[in-house]
Amino acid sequence: MPSGVRSMFDFAVLVLAVLFLTVEAKLILAARGRIPKDVRYIIVLGAQVRGKRVTDSLKRRLDVSYEYAVDHPDAVLIVSGGQGKDEEVSEASAMKEYLLERGISSDRIYMEECSSSTYENLKNSKEFIEDMEAKVGIATNDFHVFRAIHLAKKLGYKSVFGICAGTKAVLKPNYMVREFFAVCKGVLIGKL
Repeated sequence: MPSGVRSMFDFAVLVLAVLFLTVEAKLILAARGRIPKDVRYIIVLGAQVRGKRVTDSLKRRLDVSYEYAVDHPDAVLIVSGGQGKDEEVSEASAMKEYLLERGISSDRIYMEECSSSTYENLKNSKEFIEDMEAKVGIATNDFHVFRAIHLAKKLGYKSVFGICAGTKAVLKPNYMVREFFAVCKGVLIGKL
């Protein structure tokens, strides 16, 4: 390989490595953010359900939302997620049922059942928010907080915070790498 081509290749690898590490650092830092005590709305982002049952990732999102809702009885929950091809019910329906079983009152839960992406979750959930100046928490897994917050801001949310749910340790490296590409795609298409 000619030395000029080799130098360009080495430079491209270096730029990609720096970009990857920068995005990964932002993902980690976003997951460490603190949520204020006076969040008015909690949007629980959907994730796959199996039949009518929530998966581990979705359960983790619901559990952190539940804990916040119990400690802050004025907070309203917006469960957001449509129905996939292989799902018996919408993600929102499965989430609402999970929260009801744990004692959250149905009048505190709104369902957004039309979305099929994080962008749509956040866009469609706006219809349940009376005051876009109100503080909004977005419940999602740790690797996903950064992108969710930035999408929300792009959609006009004024005061938005991540409510961070964990991820199974064995799956986290895969999700972190996938999220790098999702962030890059979001930047390229102008959604981040």
